[in-house]
Formats: sequence, C-alpha cells, structure tokens
Amino acid sequence: MENQKKILKQSMDEWGVTYHSEIFVENNLFSIGKPLKLILTPPAIVIDPNWNWYLVRLIGERAELWLYGYSWGFAGEGPRGLMKLLNELGENVNINFVANLDPSPHEPIEIEL
Repeated sequence: MENQKKILKQSMDEWGVTYHSEIFVENNLFSIGKPLKLILTPPAIVIDPNWNWYLVRLIGERAELWLYGYSWGFAGEGPRGLMKLLNELGENVNINFVANLDPSPHEPIEIEL
C-alpha cells in the first residue's frame, strides 16, 4: 500500500480565481518535494463531495497540493494559469495544448513531470 501523503488544500473560498492558485503554489511548492505529476480532475468526477469544479492536484514526493483556480478545455484565465504552471514545472506547452485538453473526460488526466 502506498504511503499516504499530506494534502495541502487551497481554500475553497478562492475557487475559480487563478491568481489565488498561483500564490498558493508559490507559498507551498517547497512542501511537496520534487514535483512528480499533475492530475487534472474535471467537475464530472467527484472526489470531494463538497467540491464540484475543476481540481488540479500537484503530486510531489512528500505531499500534494489541491488547486481550485485552474481549468482547461478552453482558452481563458484558468487555462492560461495552468499553462504557466506546467511551464514552471519544466513542461514546454502553449495555450493550445491546455485549451485542447478534454474538459469532461471519464478519467482524470495525468501529466507526468
């Protein structure tokens, strides 16, 4: 069985605001250790009964961040923030990559870093 990692969740009061997610990542990235992958969970997949919106999970060696201000599947502020995050984590993507991710898959989208 995999060890349970600490989960640091962005405040749900800040959902849908990309800037808040960017600040949360900036303040907490050191806590997760080496970033390993992003898991993009669309609103159609409920993993938290209190939450029904886009969820980006940044998984690291020691912990993970739950981010509520990023989105994908279109070209807007949330996808631009996700593009910026991916580029900061070493991926070389543009807005078309993020805009073309399926916003309603039946399984979360995993991006290995």
